[in-house]
Amino acid sequence: DSVISKNKNENPSIPFTTSTLQQDATRKLGKSTKEIMSIAQRLYENGFITYMRTDSPNLSSECIAASRAQIEHLYGKEYLSDRPRNYSAKSKGAQEAHEAIRPAGDKFRTPQETGLSGDDLKLYALIWRRTLATQMKECFKSTTTVQLSLDDYLFSATGTTIIFKGFRKIYEVALDEKESEEEEGVLPQLEAGCEVYIESAESKDHTTNPPSRFNEATLVQKLESEGIISGYSVKINYK
Repeated sequence: DSVISKNKNENPSIPFTTSTLQQDATRKLGKSTKEIMSIAQRLYENGFITYMRTDSPNLSSECIAASRAQIEHLYGKEYLSDRPRNYSAKSKGAQEAHEAIRPAGDKFRTPQETGLSGDDLKLYALIWRRTLATQMKECFKSTTTVQLSLDDYLFSATGTTIIFKGFRKIYEVALDEKESEEEEGVLPQLEAGCEVYIESAESKDHTTNPPSRFNEATLVQKLESEGIISGYSVKINYK
């Protein structure tokens, strides 16, 4: 009956603070927050990353310049954001004594150049990708909603097509199972008035379940949102 498409942009995630590093790394590496911080401590002590205990998403001008130079070198100008991005914490409780967690130095080593291995390499690569992603172009998407009629019944389907990956070329935030299930699928090219054929039909029961028990990542996320541990709300400053 109808096909409605809307374009939208997805911005990269903010640079890592201690809590966001714990959330993403525990999901992706399958480690506890204690193990993640132990690996981060080792990377910091050996000069691979900046200080790993921080509530600030701010990036130094040195970091922004290094990120943008490496993006252009590795992926080309088409993946570089139009203007440098920086982030600052607006939370009253944020101390911002240190900048965000990012690769150390004014020139970044790629994960392959570090000589690291195992979990050290995995965590460094995660921090490196997230830092570079902050200076990459947005991800451009097209979201399509389709309504289909069959006799007196009306069905709808929603799907997303990625037009330009942008920062998603190197970095995506890890999702819990529930969030992953809610991600929209991909639809074929459709036009209003065309006929589609039902190959199969399946009826599914849906029940509302109580919230899942906390894992370490979701607990840290909840504590931060409730202001129990250091939280922030972020604004982007363009230079």
